[in-house]
Amino acid sequence: MIAFVQCVRRRPEITPAVFQRHWKLYGEQVHAFAEASNAVRFSLSRMLAVKESLAVIASRGTSEPFDGLVQISWASGSTAMADVERAFAGPALVAMKRHQAEFMDLERCSFFFTVQDEAFDRL
Repeated sequence: MIAFVQCVRRRPEITPAVFQRHWKLYGEQVHAFAEASNAVRFSLSRMLAVKESLAVIASRGTSEPFDGLVQISWASGSTAMADVERAFAGPALVAMKRHQAEFMDLERCSFFFTVQDEAFDRL
C-alpha cells in the first residue's frame, strides 16, 4: 500500500471547537479526493484530549500532539500513482488546499507519502 499522510496542526487562533467544525468539512473534501483518485481507504483522526494522552507526552518527553491525522491509501503500483497524480491536478485538491489555509498552521503540519511495510488488522 502507498499512503499520503497529513499530520495537521490547527492555527493558533482556531479553538478546538472551531477546528472540529473545519475538520468535518475537510473530511468531506478528503473523501471526494480519495474517490477521485481511486483510493482503497481513507481515514481522519483527531487528537483525543484525555489525561492518558497528556501522561504519555509527559512521560516520554515528546512534542505536542498533532490535532488531526489524515491517511489516504492506494494499492501499490504504477497505476495507483497515475491515479494519484491525476487527482492532484483535479478540482478536489484545489478545494482541499483552499480550506487548509483557513484552519491549518501549514508551517507546523507535515504532509508526506509512505509505503506500508507491515499491517495487522483484525477488522
